Amino acid sequence: MSLYKNSSIYIISTFLLKGVTFLLLPVYSYLIEPAEFGIIFIVQLTASFMTAFLSLSLWSSISRFYFDTESESEISSMYSTMVYFLTIYVVAVYTLVFFNIDNLAQLLEVPIIYVRLGVIISLLDIFLPHLIALLRAREKAKKVAIIRTSLGILGLIIQVIFVITFEDKAAGFLSAKLITAGLCFLSFWVFSVKYLTFKVGLDKLWEYLKYSLHSLPGDIATWLVNFADRFMVKKYCGTAATGIYSVGYKLGQGQNLLQNSVNEAYVPYVFARYSNLKKHNRDLDKKALELFGLFTLIAAVSIVFIKDVSMLFEKNYRALATFFPLVAMAYLINGYKLIFHNPLAYNKKYMKYKSLIWIFAAGLNIGLNLILIRSYGYIGAAIATLAAYLVTFGVILLLINKAVPVKYATKKFIKIFLVSILYGSLYLLDFSLLNIFIKVVLSIFYIYIILRLAGLVTLLNNLLKRWLNGIFIN
Repeated sequence: MSLYKNSSIYIISTFLLKGVTFLLLPVYSYLIEPAEFGIIFIVQLTASFMTAFLSLSLWSSISRFYFDTESESEISSMYSTMVYFLTIYVVAVYTLVFFNIDNLAQLLEVPIIYVRLGVIISLLDIFLPHLIALLRAREKAKKVAIIRTSLGILGLIIQVIFVITFEDKAAGFLSAKLITAGLCFLSFWVFSVKYLTFKVGLDKLWEYLKYSLHSLPGDIATWLVNFADRFMVKKYCGTAATGIYSVGYKLGQGQNLLQNSVNEAYVPYVFARYSNLKKHNRDLDKKALELFGLFTLIAAVSIVFIKDVSMLFEKNYRALATFFPLVAMAYLINGYKLIFHNPLAYNKKYMKYKSLIWIFAAGLNIGLNLILIRSYGYIGAAIATLAAYLVTFGVILLLINKAVPVKYATKKFIKIFLVSILYGSLYLLDFSLLNIFIKVVLSIFYIYIILRLAGLVTLLNNLLKRWLNGIFIN
């Protein structure tokens, strides 16, 4: 199945769910106070950290070692070995965590009832990513989409009902998340049964763990780069400021939905071609340019229109437009990282460098946050995040050619970026109907230019022709 066919499936399923989630943000801004949103995000971030840390990033080994298997029996043995180990390990670790929930609640300065919900959510959320990693490697995009979409839609329905009906909005939101996590846990076991066997490869377990443990520091560091600022904003600016910053950050992170959806198909696509660069280099360069143009376009348009979008929110949240461009730029750089960093994951010798890069970025991010948040509040936090992503991406560019020497047409990438910077200056226009009209007209020209520079016009024409042919043939 082609890169764009798989990507389109992931994108449609993701946007069905996450698109609705983003549309709900303005609605929630009128139902949930900034301070309550602050609690919700702090608990969710803690839960996501525990999931990332305590899972040992074992899913990454499934994604990588799948390509070393030669038969269905080897795939089942590999998957079963990791799943059985993970289950035993998680039960033991979370038993210790539950005995220390009081200390965790004191550390977070959050009521213990919310922390209990967060810990249980993190436990249940550990498992499903491992099934998704296997299905992605097998290029079962439709199955991944069905599982995620079904669980996501049901979870959103529960969430809306609970937020509306619960007097304690934070408890309602987190309780809905708990039920959704429980459904994810059940789905993992239901869909994993066909891949499980008692013929495990214990002799290979250490190899799997060694690979995932090389990835783990990078995953934790990535989490710190993305989320550590929320805890510092809470400490220095208060829970309400944390809520405002988190909502704005979530909007800026929205482009990451497309990036990750494409990446799910992009990783197996490039992994399958790195072994024969002589044959596939041109194709790898072409796809990288297309994705670079697409990611840049979406980030630039979102920045230009953020002041207009912010008017949909309750007035206490509208300050998010001040720091949104910085967050959107940070996640654009993250999208670039997803396009170019794969050689470091493919070449096992370079996995340690991938982790070291993110550890350095995390340290830089935390240090800058400590300095900037005290003086500039959540704008300082956004600056720190962007700086960390820029440094990380720069180091990645220096290493990838040594891991897998793909040759890119660099000048084309630079043209796209410079045109987008010029277009992005429209952000300076304040909210008014006249300015919206000006932005829309210039955005049409901008979109066409970027599609041409990225070579996406021909691709879109071909896709449209196939779609029209499909209609008339059927």
